[in-house]
Amino acid sequence: MTRLLRTSTLPVFLTLVLLPATLLAGPFSRADDTRPLPPERWTNWEVVGLDLRLGGTYLDGNVEHLGLSGEAGFSWRFLPDHSLFLSGSGAYAEFGGDTKIEKTAGSFLYAYGMHKNWNIYAYSTYAHNKFLALDYRLTNSLGLCVHSFLPNLFDPILFSAGATHEYETFEDETTEQAWRPTLRLNFELPANEFVRLGADFFWVPSVEDLSDYRVYAETYAELKLTKSIFAFRITAADEYDSMPREGVENNDLMLLGSIVVRAGK
Repeated sequence: MTRLLRTSTLPVFLTLVLLPATLLAGPFSRADDTRPLPPERWTNWEVVGLDLRLGGTYLDGNVEHLGLSGEAGFSWRFLPDHSLFLSGSGAYAEFGGDTKIEKTAGSFLYAYGMHKNWNIYAYSTYAHNKFLALDYRLTNSLGLCVHSFLPNLFDPILFSAGATHEYETFEDETTEQAWRPTLRLNFELPANEFVRLGADFFWVPSVEDLSDYRVYAETYAELKLTKSIFAFRITAADEYDSMPREGVENNDLMLLGSIVVRAGK
């Protein structure tokens, strides 16, 4: 997830909310709610922090398009080794007057730092996605994460493995549920003082049927435009579902460019 605005005090947060922060809306992934941002990828505030992402596109002419997306997050380190992370997001896209994308998502994540390189985590997520005819999806997960084990190369790198229960209800009143192991590799690599590279890989099969799985792969490059505040990021992402709902294609390829603004203390 692209962090487009970061701050740790409410006045600065409210001021920045009123400023245009992006050029393009974020990628409209089908299952981004099932992979909340890892604790190591949040801003490392000492106690509390707020994150915000806002984006939008508008076209009027030969092509009519309106797209809006936003995300807010709150992190709280209430004890030295215990942290809570809350996030919420929404996206809307309209083409030629017809609504194609309308979705909301939220997550609650707890992390216990049992060692400087090991976390135990637990999270719960919720999502609604009109395009998928998804009334709501609930996931609950418990797992272990090893991170920051190659500090001279990555900033940071992490590998996590967990067990997740997924429950879905759809607009036609059908329901689906499954236990899914979740495996994730996430890293960021400083190429030089101006460029950072990063990637996120996520594999989620079904315990009962390994041919039922989802794969998400994302890579990005971020170029500093100023010393600390402004940057430009380009992201390429691919999302694959081996058994999508009827009328939904297996694969989505996304390419996103955005202006990044970071402020805080």
